[in-house]
Amino acid sequence: MLEFLSDLDWWSLFVQLIGVFAATIGILSYQQKDRKKIILWQVVNNVLWTVHMFLLGAFAGGCLNLIGIFRGTVFYYRVDQKWAQSKLWYAVILALIAAVTAYSITQDGLIALLPMVGMVCTTFSLALANPFHVRVLSFFSSPCWLIYNIINGSIPGICTEIFVMCSIILGILRIDLPKLRQQQKN
Repeated sequence: MLEFLSDLDWWSLFVQLIGVFAATIGILSYQQKDRKKIILWQVVNNVLWTVHMFLLGAFAGGCLNLIGIFRGTVFYYRVDQKWAQSKLWYAVILALIAAVTAYSITQDGLIALLPMVGMVCTTFSLALANPFHVRVLSFFSSPCWLIYNIINGSIPGICTEIFVMCSIILGILRIDLPKLRQQQKN
């Protein structure tokens, strides 16, 4: 089953290993109990995925994760910093995503639309204050990135999206449903 690893040279293994670190951070991000911690872990996740994608030659994925670093930084401060509360940030981030996607289509083809949809879902999810809503909307990003990762040969990316979907479901079951049940009792 792991025979494909013997066909990888040391550089390919290194690139995949960066993805493994990104995957670990991404999966753990959805187990955080508050919004700021989820976003902080997501920023670190985006840094690692940016490097991984560019090294794979997945242009759209690398550029969109680079925007994800910027987006996460803005949204980290959204609740408690006045400058980050402007609705203009949505427009700026969505315009960056659209511009990068338009250019990425010239590099990667129409497949660049998949991570764009994922980034848009994640952008709106990270702007939310309620961790439950962050998890639910983030869930819809994963199938888009899963397909993109399959096409670009990101083994950790494929595994990540499967695990992230499971992690989000686990986070909802472990954290959010007990809170909802408790609120209904009160």
